[in-house]
Amino acid sequence: MTSEKIDRAVTLLVAARRERKTMTNLPEEARPRDEEEAYAMQDALCARLGIEPTAWKVACTTDHAQAALNTDFPFRGPLPASAVYASPARIPADNHFMRMVEGEFAFTLAEDLPARDGPYDREQVEAALGTLHPAIEVADSRFDVWRAAGKASLIADLAVSGALVVGEGLADWRSLDIAALMVRMEVDGELVGEGPGSEALGHPIEAVLWLANHLAAWGQGLKAGQVVTTGTCTGNHMTAKGSTARAVFEGLGAVEAAFT
Repeated sequence: MTSEKIDRAVTLLVAARRERKTMTNLPEEARPRDEEEAYAMQDALCARLGIEPTAWKVACTTDHAQAALNTDFPFRGPLPASAVYASPARIPADNHFMRMVEGEFAFTLAEDLPARDGPYDREQVEAALGTLHPAIEVADSRFDVWRAAGKASLIADLAVSGALVVGEGLADWRSLDIAALMVRMEVDGELVGEGPGSEALGHPIEAVLWLANHLAAWGQGLKAGQVVTTGTCTGNHMTAKGSTARAVFEGLGAVEAAFT
């Protein structure tokens, strides 16, 4: 992969954000062929936009989502501070091409998980976690039909990231059976999706473990204070301007996002 190819892709993705336009896909000469190229483009796009991740999303953590994108693995995307909101949030609807809401468990890290040679195990990752939060991820894409763009292009485009709404954190969460807890997503009072924590790679902590080891393989790490949202438990639902999404988490609380 050439630096010219990365620069071409990044230039187009930056323009899509700044000029408020979408595209069918990246042109063939700028389209990533695989995950290695896609993540190189994602990191270059972050550098061009000056993004220092306040939060990370782990996407494609359900069997349904992986089947839809013809993959066996999740993928990651960064979110800057400007895209992370405290609940209840009022989000300018026109900030996003699409407002696809997903109810997700999120963690704030209490300790760093830096890059290293060997992989982390689940116990090491769990020990680094601080508070558990209810969250709504707002997915967004610069592509007209996001699924049709393919996994590699989606990764390059910051992994369909839009915004993250985070509810109040719970420090004493380790006695909870998070995988069994149910999450309900409501839009304007109507139930649109529900599911347990196990939708996220079998357990939300497994999603954080995957992210820590994935980033380490790229010479990167997670930092104390960063939030990791672990993948949808409720499927995804497109919302309209003026709608309010509310996700209710069994044993944890609720989180709300209004699109104004």
